[in-house]
Amino acid sequence: MEDRFYFQQRSGRLRLQHLASIDLDKVIQETDIDLLQEHLENLTFCNLREEDLRYMTDPMVLKLFRTSQLLMEYLLYT
Repeated sequence: MEDRFYFQQRSGRLRLQHLASIDLDKVIQETDIDLLQEHLENLTFCNLREEDLRYMTDPMVLKLFRTSQLLMEYLLYT
């Protein structure tokens, strides 16, 4: 039987404090893939809703996007 990819159900909340603690410039400078991978599951499977955005500042939304970009770049590389 062939394993087939499927998109999983999203659950839980985005851990904003953990995301806020990431120093993206340092991650880039040191190519700290391990640190990014610590956040991969939460970013991938959290259930981010429109109401959650009320609690996010513009710099936090930008950080979320940039972190996602770095993760996608690494996944494309692998």
